[in-house]
Parts: sequence; C-alpha cells; structure tokens
Amino acid sequence: MKISIIGMGYVGLVTGFCFCEFGHKVICLEKDQKKIFDLNKNKEIIYEPGLKKLLKKHLNKNFFASQDVKKIISDTEITFIAVGTPFENGKFSTRYLKSAAKDLGLSLKDKKKYHVVVVKSTILPGATDTIIRKQIEKYSGKKAGKDFGLSMNPEFLREGEAINDFIKPDRIVIGYDNLKTLSIVKKIYKKFKNVPILTTNNKTAELIKYTSNSLLANLISFSNEISNIGDKIGDINFDNVLKGVSLDRRIATKVNNKLFFPGIVSYLEPGCGFGGSCFPKDVKALSYLASKIKADKNVLESILKTNEKQIDKLVEIILKNTKKKKNNILILGLAFKPGTDDIRESPSIKLINMLLKLKKIDIEVFDPVAIENTKKIFKDSIKYSTDFLKSTQKSDIVVIMTKWDIFKKIEKIVVEDFNTLIVDPRRLLKHNKFKKYIAFGIS
Repeated sequence: MKISIIGMGYVGLVTGFCFCEFGHKVICLEKDQKKIFDLNKNKEIIYEPGLKKLLKKHLNKNFFASQDVKKIISDTEITFIAVGTPFENGKFSTRYLKSAAKDLGLSLKDKKKYHVVVVKSTILPGATDTIIRKQIEKYSGKKAGKDFGLSMNPEFLREGEAINDFIKPDRIVIGYDNLKTLSIVKKIYKKFKNVPILTTNNKTAELIKYTSNSLLANLISFSNEISNIGDKIGDINFDNVLKGVSLDRRIATKVNNKLFFPGIVSYLEPGCGFGGSCFPKDVKALSYLASKIKADKNVLESILKTNEKQIDKLVEIILKNTKKKKNNILILGLAFKPGTDDIRESPSIKLINMLLKLKKIDIEVFDPVAIENTKKIFKDSIKYSTDFLKSTQKSDIVVIMTKWDIFKKIEKIVVEDFNTLIVDPRRLLKHNKFKKYIAFGIS
C-alpha cells in the first residue's frame, strides 16, 4: 500500500522504515528542511539500533521524505499521524495534533477517494473522535465515516528495541470508526503473521496505550517503594525479595520442569526511577484526564510522587558522602535507558539540575550516545568526559544512572588503593568488588 506519515520523529521514522520491510511505499511529511537534508545525507536523526541499516536499504527507494503535505495525501491511501503529544503547563497539549489535522483537512479538500487517517500518537481517550475529526471536517468540508475514516492504532515501541518491537509485535491494536476503515487498516498488517490483533472503538484503543504505560510505571514505583522500606529496615536483600515474589505460580510459568519468567518482572527492579518520552508524560496525562472528568487518581498521583522521590534519595546519599570543600562527581549515563540517546525526562538530567545548585560539587558526565543532546541543555556548566574509566579513577563519587553494559568495565580497573565511592542505583556492578559501594535494595 501507499502510506503517508505526518511527523518524522522517533515514532514516524521507525514506523515508516519498518512498514517498508513489509512491502509498503512510505512518504513521510516533515516541515523541517534540515531534517530531510540530514536524512538524505544518511545522517542519524535519532539513535535507534538497526535504523541505519533500514535507512540504507529503503531511503529514496521505498521511503521518501517531503514537505509537500498536499502531494503526499493525494498520492497515498492512508495517513498516519505520528506527532508529539507533550504534557505542558500542567495539561495535555493538542497543538501538534491540531496542526497535523488541519494540514490533513486542507489536503483532503479536493480528494475524491476515501482516505483513512490513523493516529499513532498517544492521545487522550476521545481525542481521535473529537479533536481530530472536528479539525479535519472543518478544513476539508468533508464528513468522517463518509469521505474519510478515523482509526487509532497505538504504538508499543520500546526505545532501543523499537525495530524488533515493530517487526515482531506482541499485539496489534486497531481502533476504528466503521468497517470500511477497519478493512483498509487491516490490509496494512496482513503480512504480520501469528500476531494477536485486537479491534475495538477508538476510545478503547486510546486507553489501552495509557493503561499499558501506567501499569509498567506503577510496577517501577511500587518496586522502588518496597526497596526503600527494605533499606530502612536494614539487612534486606531485595534480589531475594524479588525472587521470592517472582516464583509465585501466578507469575512464573513452569514448562518441562523449567521456569520461565515474564518480561514484566524486569519492571520490579528498584532503581533511580523511570523517564523517557512516554511513562512520565502518559501517567501525567491520564491523571489530568481523571481530574477533568472528576474521577479518582490516587494511584496515578502516587506513581509520580514515588518516582520523583528517587532522585531526592540519590541527592541525599551524595550529600552524606561529600566531606571535602570541593567534590568531583562523575555521572555515568545520561539517556533515560540504554540503547537510545533520548534524555527526555531522564533521571540523570533531573539529578544534574539538583546538583548544580550545590556549590561544593563539580560535575562530569559520560554517555556512549547522549552527550550531544545533553550539551544542548547544560552547555559548559558541566564537564564532558571522553574516557569514563580515567574519569572514574579521579572522581570522589561515581553515580551509575543508565544501565549501559560498557560501564561494567569499571570492575576491571579496581586496584587496592581504589577509593572512589560507587553509587549504583541501577545495580549494574558487583558490589563485592568495591570497598565503597551503595545501591538501592542492597543493604
């Protein structure tokens, strides 16, 4: 099929290039000419493992980028909206959605054929059938259900694993307004084999995405809260707590006398909190919606509150261990998780902002891929390491904020006079390797 995508950000690029793998032709709308120029020069617009390979394979063959919205709509049968939906100033922002829907409406004005609009962006339940529908109808003069169809098709892409998540999905959710729309959207996924496809109305599809992310965020905050209780009690091994819980037959599955643990168990590991472009934003947005419709939001609020407290706990640990007038602190990991250069809502960025207020601390940072994004925020107010092992040896405190495997090399440089304090909220390193080591859940 011929597919157009509005938005050439993380979701738009991954979705577009992965659709090409299934034989579709994709045109991606991007208003930023520099992005298109960089893409055509084979520059990485975003860091995602495997994306560069797909770019070389499909760019200007099956995947094209354009600034001409009217042309891409007229030349395609279906359009995906993949624009940002930020949570700004205490509320869910619709400015990018409205702009995309307006462009779509103006472009559909003269189109005779039925066109399907599919929302990939994470949006509040009801937004597809209200905000997007009204905007398209207003600027096109056409009617939803008659002249164009509306579908909500949420993405479940984990940064760092996005290519595999798209090509081998665990489920496909399709919201739709009528059977004609559903049949067209289903055609796109006909080559996806052995994948459960859930079809429902648009509101339900929208809530599925929010519920999925909020559940995972809840597990992280719950784990951190229990771990903190264990740290206060003392002499608690949280690894054994987690193992004892995971062995429950309602969690672990035994096949041929071998135990299998679901991936969701990994969200029960304590750490310095969740970040990224989805979990914080989506929990806040759902809490905001609950306030608007006067529904209870106690659990959602507690998820966010517990998450924020993890950074406070880290600062408290650092302050307790800064005895000198000037302390050198190395922060390892800036991306909110390994496998990406995304620093949005990253716990590391929050930690740096808090530490910069303390005069007795000099901050140095390192990340394999997220340094450039970090420089855009902090410029020269912090130092940027090019050799994290050398920086580790001269630092008073090293804080491991992202679980990059490369940081395990620190274990190999430990010698008898190694006196650096390792603060490891991600529990990446072997604690018995160090004289001075602090981690969440290990007391």
